Amino acid sequence: MSRQSDAKKARRKKRKAVQRLPADQDYNAIGDAVAELDDWLAERGWVLDDDTVANLVSWVYPPSAVDGGDENAERVTRMWITVAENDEEVVLEFGALLVGAGGGDEAYVLDPANLAHDVAALEAYRPGLERPELR
Repeated sequence: MSRQSDAKKARRKKRKAVQRLPADQDYNAIGDAVAELDDWLAERGWVLDDDTVANLVSWVYPPSAVDGGDENAERVTRMWITVAENDEEVVLEFGALLVGAGGGDEAYVLDPANLAHDVAALEAYRPGLERPELR
């Protein structure tokens, strides 16, 4: 595939992965869903990150952590959800970075429908391995 078609495919995947909800969506329902996801991730060894704020929920996977190496590289695999709102909708975006990712590496855009598969692939990755193909 050409770079142009690869880029087009990546943009399409990102658009599909974004969860769009009506602006009047019950925030309690969103909070409950995030809490349920947090429980599921905690059972798998993920830890809620200290960087979590009002519009960003972030988790790290401590078993993937590395010491030393490039100080600009990601030290642990991380996953997050961002929340943005406008007058018409609430947008939830799911993303991830692999341990060892540097400035030139793009974050994954995760599709919530494939989260179980993708989380397993993220957990299995270690530096030096080929980047996993996520669904």
